[in-house]
Amino acid sequence: MDTKGKRRNSEGLSVILNHASLVSAQGSTQKTILNDISLTIEPGEFICILGTSGSGKTSLIKTLLGQATLTSGTASVGGIDLPSNTQALRGQIGYVQQQDVNPPALPAGRAFDYAASLRLPAKTSEIDRQSIVASVLKDLRIEHLRQTPIHVLSGGEAKRGSLAVEMLSKPGLFILDEATSSLDAANEARIMRSLAEQAEAGMTVICITHHLDNVDLSDRIVILDRGSLVWDGHVNDALKHFEVNRLPDIYIKLEDDHSGFWKQRWKEVEHQQGSSLNGKVVPNEEKRKTQPAVPWSHAFRILLSRNLEIVIRDRSSILTLFLLPLIIAMMILVAFNNTNFQDKFLLTRYLDVDEKAVLADIWGDVRSAVAADDAKKLPPDVKAQIRVALDGYPKILAHLKSDSADRIVSDALSDRIKAAPEREIIDPAGTFKFLFNTNVTVALIGFVFGIKEHVREKHIYARERMHGVPISSYVMSKAALIAIVMLVQVGLLMSVLNLCFDVIQSHGGSAPEMLYRRSGGTEFFLTGYLDAPQHLLGWWSLLS
Repeated sequence: MDTKGKRRNSEGLSVILNHASLVSAQGSTQKTILNDISLTIEPGEFICILGTSGSGKTSLIKTLLGQATLTSGTASVGGIDLPSNTQALRGQIGYVQQQDVNPPALPAGRAFDYAASLRLPAKTSEIDRQSIVASVLKDLRIEHLRQTPIHVLSGGEAKRGSLAVEMLSKPGLFILDEATSSLDAANEARIMRSLAEQAEAGMTVICITHHLDNVDLSDRIVILDRGSLVWDGHVNDALKHFEVNRLPDIYIKLEDDHSGFWKQRWKEVEHQQGSSLNGKVVPNEEKRKTQPAVPWSHAFRILLSRNLEIVIRDRSSILTLFLLPLIIAMMILVAFNNTNFQDKFLLTRYLDVDEKAVLADIWGDVRSAVAADDAKKLPPDVKAQIRVALDGYPKILAHLKSDSADRIVSDALSDRIKAAPEREIIDPAGTFKFLFNTNVTVALIGFVFGIKEHVREKHIYARERMHGVPISSYVMSKAALIAIVMLVQVGLLMSVLNLCFDVIQSHGGSAPEMLYRRSGGTEFFLTGYLDAPQHLLGWWSLLS
């Protein structure tokens, strides 16, 4: 596969690591993740990175994505230093990991259309966008899957769908981090051939893989061991270097090497080569134009449309949307089955001047009457008559003898408590308990739904954010979706409850008093207010 002459003038991006080292602090100790790696990948090359688990492959990729900062040395992509200028590479790096980035509920065609709307410039016309999508799907041979829901695609088809999404913006550098690890041999081979074709067309491709059958399709392989570079060259030369007949045997050699023999041997090979590409700066590379950030309103509109379509197409979401309010309504009705919402409650007021005078006069006689040991010891007057009457009610007599009785009368006379009856009203306690339980229950539904919405698409947004989608538009689109869902659920819940209570009242039962109930709009915004913490958690989950 000798096409490097053509590729040097391609639109691919170079990758240059110069003495790159990355050290991670783990408590009081430090662990070397990348150890003095120098590596140059020319525009349009197809490179496979191999190595055992923990060899530093993923950390190397994070460095190229600007997600990790080197402890020493430098890294650049397309002549742009990392990670300080990561934004300059917006839309120019395609990245596919093990998790697929297409919403499972959507048909493949709709998922690709939404991805294209977010990843292509906002001014791209509908015709141009559809043309680009069609071209990418044709290149990956999945144009026949447009009407197929993502969740029913095979593993290989779903992975090619993730490749398609990343290729929409025609990146100059395409990175796969063990994206084919879960695929069978046939699908892995198809993916690798597609990558080779993209490299032939001029795209720089870096693939981390544990499948070794098709790495010979790449221009060269890079092998890492314990954070160090131990090979960079053609597959056949690697077999000779490690003195093995099969690539898997290289892993065994590396695992058995505790002295650093292969690391030292590679340094000797580098020294002997002299003219190696390692550390060489690719000259006169033309920098690609940075993709502009996605406008806030454009991103919000696309994300909200996608969110709504996902909910509508997801049968389990629709079932939950309508069934859950009915179940909750039944539970609330059972919980308040024995509550009499029409119980009476006495309102009181302060005593007026005349009432205070009468109370003060009467209380003096009452206090003297209850203080006597025996009514017979009292002179035959009003006090004795009061005592005789109270002796027939021992509980009242006991209350009047307590210190609290004197304190209550004193407070009533000094306007510290309202002691005079004014009028009877319907007791609001039952209605308020009903409203409280209803609001808290609905708020919990919204809270759980909102957290699920934010968290389940975190890996999808992580990629879209690298293409310039504002985090605020993402969170606000989720907030708008939750508001719409809550509007439907709250409306359905309250409609069912009102209907059931109307039936109960028609059969002589009681219902929450309308006097104490808020309007439907107030109920809706109250539950939205109670759901606010989940939006904050959504922001945190996306930023972390």
